[in-house]
Amino acid sequence: MIRQKLSGIAFLYIFLAVATLSLSGCGGSTDGTSFFTGGSSNNPVPATVNISGTVAGTQIVALNASTNAEAARVTASGTPPTFALSLATGSYRFFLLENEGTARQRNYLLTQGATTVFTFASTSNINLNLGFVDTSSGNAVAQNNPLNVAGVSAGGSDTSIPAALGGTNFAIGDLQGTFSIHQFSASSPVGANPLWERTTLTINAQGLGTFSNTVDSLGGSNNSSNVQLSLSPAGILTIAGQSNFQGIVWLDKNKFVAVNGSTDRELIFGQRQPTGLTTANLAGTWIYSQISSDSPLGGSPTWGHGTMVFDANGNAVQSNDTNSDSGPSNGPIGAFAVAADGTVTQAQDNTIHLTLSQDLNFMVGTGDLGQPALFTLVRQTGAFTPADLGGSWNSRGLALVRTTPPTTEQALWRRAKISVNGATGAATVSSAVVSPPATASNGSIGNWSISAAGIVTSASDATLFGIMSPEKNHITFTSGTNPFRELFVLNR
Repeated sequence: MIRQKLSGIAFLYIFLAVATLSLSGCGGSTDGTSFFTGGSSNNPVPATVNISGTVAGTQIVALNASTNAEAARVTASGTPPTFALSLATGSYRFFLLENEGTARQRNYLLTQGATTVFTFASTSNINLNLGFVDTSSGNAVAQNNPLNVAGVSAGGSDTSIPAALGGTNFAIGDLQGTFSIHQFSASSPVGANPLWERTTLTINAQGLGTFSNTVDSLGGSNNSSNVQLSLSPAGILTIAGQSNFQGIVWLDKNKFVAVNGSTDRELIFGQRQPTGLTTANLAGTWIYSQISSDSPLGGSPTWGHGTMVFDANGNAVQSNDTNSDSGPSNGPIGAFAVAADGTVTQAQDNTIHLTLSQDLNFMVGTGDLGQPALFTLVRQTGAFTPADLGGSWNSRGLALVRTTPPTTEQALWRRAKISVNGATGAATVSSAVVSPPATASNGSIGNWSISAAGIVTSASDATLFGIMSPEKNHITFTSGTNPFRELFVLNR
């Protein structure tokens, strides 16, 4: 009996020993970590990548760098719009989206130098604050370099845009063709007379641009040298060797607007030459906006806007004329004619020259009008609601500033992002850049409203007047009290 009892005790010790070894094999005791914590040095808890920042747009998307599968998507909120997302370690590309979920969506790829793929490798969590992510260059560029954070490394370059991301994407081949160019130029401070210039720009499939048929308001006719253009996937247009030139290509890929110049400040419109147009295509109601400069000095820079109605024969009647420096000028203003390539001329004034767009909703032109001027016309048609103002916009504009004494005229160009709340009309500027030595400012610029006819005004600036295009993708504005005069254009 004694021997049997000892055998039972021995069996119990053997069972406990085996059980202990089993628990140890499951991660319980070899590294001092409790079995019940669920982790050990041989099987660690996966690290998390926490990314935050502020943006001008609204959505941020992370894609797996190998498969392009969507790993995360968040919507920024608040003022300024702030986002936060979490990912497992791995390699990713990041896109900032503006006007997401629509054909108006533009996609900005997060870029740091040549790096567009970011690899996160760490056994501990990575906390990455990008700061403000600026998309004004055509790519998304973080205020804080992510490659300076421990655990983050460059994973290479991939600038492709997956079709599944949606939106409108751009390539330089989209601009192949012939464009009519109208521009207004003023030096700052004035060292030469302000002038308008018009020319023809032919762009090949690789972005090489050739100028022809140049003429300006001072009688010049020299064609500029060839230029090499580049276009970001988000539609930002640049020229090699001209650091101040930056344009935005419109969503229809048939128009662009740009600013340029260090001493000579320029606002430039390019419009693809259409085919098969006639004078009858002018018929309808248009809203015009213009900016003009004194030449020679002694006058004043001005803005103006009003209504112009054309009949099928090109006869035009002007009404609602408003300008910054003199009384209205209303009534018949003569007959206009349209050539097949969209060129619009007026028999009574051979300095007037415009281009009508293929969609028949936009014109841009130059002329003397007593002093050099640039003007746009937008067809007034369709119905509009406050929600049509909402979203992200790209702004390009030119301002003239008159100072006395002594009599001088300063010119400056300005580009920026403008976000508008569709519910409240609150408009906010970010990523503002102006020609030196002026200083850019960001922040609230008041509340905007839009009439059912597409007229945009501001509660805090009685001079602000804009007209939204029928497709609701661009707005042309004039604004400014003495001595400041500005014409600027917003594009989705």
